[in-house]
Amino acid sequence: MWYSCDEVIDVRGEEWRPVVGFEGLYEVSDFGRVRSVGRVVARGNNQIPIPERILKQSTLKQTERHPSVRKNVELWKNGERKRCPVSRLVCKAFVENPDNKPHVNHIDGNSENDHASNLEWVTAKENNAHAHRLGLISRESSRRKVRGTHHKTGEVVEFDSLTDAAKRFGVTKGAIGACIHGYGRAKRCKGFSWEFLS
Repeated sequence: MWYSCDEVIDVRGEEWRPVVGFEGLYEVSDFGRVRSVGRVVARGNNQIPIPERILKQSTLKQTERHPSVRKNVELWKNGERKRCPVSRLVCKAFVENPDNKPHVNHIDGNSENDHASNLEWVTAKENNAHAHRLGLISRESSRRKVRGTHHKTGEVVEFDSLTDAAKRFGVTKGAIGACIHGYGRAKRCKGFSWEFLS
């Protein structure tokens, strides 16, 4: 799904700074917009002009437990493409991180509001506590039952939570969760395909 940057927004006072790691190629604003920097690129014997333009942003639903939508942009460097969360680009450019905290949190709970004033650096524990405090995730959702079906034997196993399933098979919750949500290439964990039970 694409987020249109053509919508009318008031950008008076908007400040642009280089995207960390992509200096000279892209800039990000405190309003949460990202643009390519106008430049000339050498391709063989040709000089190709790259005009300045605002990038389109894709939206990605995170997980069933964290159903918020996160906005991303695709950035190119040295012929390689990287998908980057807009909130992280804004936070790196505009929000100080003296304690070197690894996660970005949306203060108002709206994951589509990537304005610098709405972002802060947090630990995983602080991020989770904030989500519970705002009611973005519930304690009950973290205890959803899961079912695993073995792809060869057809054996079916059920557990009261991801935590219980992970302990039984000696893996992380993330390993089973990746199978449920289709992250990366993992289709099975320990020979089982996994699903949440309603």
